[in-house]
Amino acid sequence: MNENQGPIKQVPDYSSNQPKTWQWILIAGIGLLALLGIVTFISGGYFAATTFLEERNSQAKETATAATAVVAAKEQAIRSAAQWSLVLLDAFNNNDNEWVDGDIDDEYAEINVTINGVYRWVAEAKQGFEAGGVDADVGPPGRAGHEE
Repeated sequence: MNENQGPIKQVPDYSSNQPKTWQWILIAGIGLLALLGIVTFISGGYFAATTFLEERNSQAKETATAATAVVAAKEQAIRSAAQWSLVLLDAFNNNDNEWVDGDIDDEYAEINVTINGVYRWVAEAKQGFEAGGVDADVGPPGRAGHEE
């Protein structure tokens, strides 16, 4: 023994701490399952996102097509209305045109009608009723279905 070195230490035997064959197989199996899960998650997420985006894109195209059709129909209605002749213009500064004015009270509603720069109806229903509306197929005089 050398005086400068001191006693030689025995190196421990770690060979018994090494994984056994079945442990390596278990580790490899867990690793493969993890890898398979990651690949499935990524690919499934990608395909789901792609499908979702394709559906949204299709819905957006349908909405845009419908909106374009609505705009075209409104533009046509405006062009058609521009051909109409003015029949009546009323600023509602007075009641020279003899509009319904004042209070109306019957079994259906209590209504207050005023003319003061605007023609305003304030109504409170007493019971349900149905009022007729304007025909959706209106147009300039002389058009099919309209009298002059």
